[in-house]
Amino acid sequence: MRLTRSAAAILVLVGCTRRSADPPADAAAPPPAASSGPTSAAADPPDGAVQSEAPPRHRPDPPATIAEAVKRPLDGFARDPALAPHAAVLKAHFGGATPIVAQRVDLADHNAAWLVSAPGKEPRPIVLVLDPAQKLLWTKEHPVGGIEPPVGDVTIAPRRDGGVALFACDPPTRLVAGRMWTADGGPFADYHVLDIDDCDALSALYWPGEGWLVVATSPEGSRAQILREAGTLAWAQAGVEIADWDRGDRARRGERPRLTRVAPGKVRVVVRGKSVDVTPDGDVLPNN
Repeated sequence: MRLTRSAAAILVLVGCTRRSADPPADAAAPPPAASSGPTSAAADPPDGAVQSEAPPRHRPDPPATIAEAVKRPLDGFARDPALAPHAAVLKAHFGGATPIVAQRVDLADHNAAWLVSAPGKEPRPIVLVLDPAQKLLWTKEHPVGGIEPPVGDVTIAPRRDGGVALFACDPPTRLVAGRMWTADGGPFADYHVLDIDDCDALSALYWPGEGWLVVATSPEGSRAQILREAGTLAWAQAGVEIADWDRGDRARRGERPRLTRVAPGKVRVVVRGKSVDVTPDGDVLPNN
């Protein structure tokens, strides 16, 4: 399957999952179907008896921090104490020890998601989700599978339910694609997030109450979009313009935007020396 500009906004997600407790397999098993009713009839309680209420469903604790994923180069898998226990998984994925670029975000229930890739033109990204004890909960060995190659810059962000959101530049289709997994690694949906020609870098920030703010850059400038948690876009498909480049700015191609929530209704975007505040209504307010 290819994600193209003519595709529907929400697609069936493709990708591979490996759970730490499952035998090695490329695809995750589907989640169990919800029961439509009790498996056996319950007897009526005697007169005057008090029926106990069903225990409340678990609500995941929110992420410890609301921050974008930041790229960090590492000389090898053992350079980070969280990734070191999973060196065998990473070596198998990358075909041996190699320098890597790692991105990490906090998830609900104190879990964490890692996006690990190789530097250069063949990044071969992999997503790992770890619990607080660094136990591997699940992986996505082909997180951008089904998006038309070559895929450009990729980043991750948390979902409110403890799952993971991934966003990717896709220059062949001139868009930014979005992909979601649930807290147990199950597929959720794919999205056509933003139209942008020749996307070369992007950042994403989970914005509580609003969704995900995604800012992408190209040789001509930078644009932003909010993907709401309901799966709809806050603005037109082309998003809103954050900045256009002068000659000096164009020399800084590939530099990622930096996103910081400075107030409940405002996120600061710093990209190639330009600083603006973005509101949920699409207002772009210069800071310098």
